[in-house]
Amino acid sequence: MKKRLALLVLLIIFVSSQAFAIEIPFSDTSYYWPTWENGTTDDTRDTIGIPNFTGGKVSISSNGHLENICFNYKADNYLSIWNVLKPSDLFIDIGADNTWDYLVKTNGQKTAGDYGLFSINISSIKGDNDSSYILSGNDNTGTWSGYYIRDSHPIAINVGTSTTAQTTYFSGWQIPGATGTEVISFFDFSDYPIYLGSDDFIISWTVNCSNDVVYEKFTGGGTPVPEPATMTLLGSGLIGLAALGRKKISKKINARP
Repeated sequence: MKKRLALLVLLIIFVSSQAFAIEIPFSDTSYYWPTWENGTTDDTRDTIGIPNFTGGKVSISSNGHLENICFNYKADNYLSIWNVLKPSDLFIDIGADNTWDYLVKTNGQKTAGDYGLFSINISSIKGDNDSSYILSGNDNTGTWSGYYIRDSHPIAINVGTSTTAQTTYFSGWQIPGATGTEVISFFDFSDYPIYLGSDDFIISWTVNCSNDVVYEKFTGGGTPVPEPATMTLLGSGLIGLAALGRKKISKKINARP
């Protein structure tokens, strides 16, 4: 009996600890990074042409590590020029203190594969570390001749040689099959999960023209909650333990002279 009871307890602890997880959905609620408005009509527009980021989700493990970030996006029009778009670097701010702590360096590459994950310490406030950033450019200039874009917004960082690089898997930049069809890209941190603890955090991602900027803050990122199935299993296990306990007590009572 004791062996069966111990095995049941271990099973409940193991399964519940493995299944504790949280997925946080988000929508696209920001037009640009705070303080990086440019004083033009760009500041009043969520999307300038293409792409249109519609949202996504972040996945956090039971021990408070960031495991995955997923982005949804589409072309509401102008699908014929989708090929000019390239993904920006992915920015992560642990503590939501206006300082970027991690950067996934995509180098504007569209293909799936492992990309450098860098530990950085760069302010996200305009005027603090502007020289560290690579900016989107300006309307009708250089690469963007004939195009209207979000002017002078950060899209990447010159990481230099003093930072430490790990790797993160990026699923690649996708091409919608038709106007209005959503596609998905994700960053998988399984090889090097980023510890969030119970801190707030911010993520940001865009494209080389910054036509739509994802900048989302999450509260208490490292406080996962059990999935419903886990709660059911845990509850069933506790009921089982209670039943075993009652059965054991009943046997003792019945065994008394």
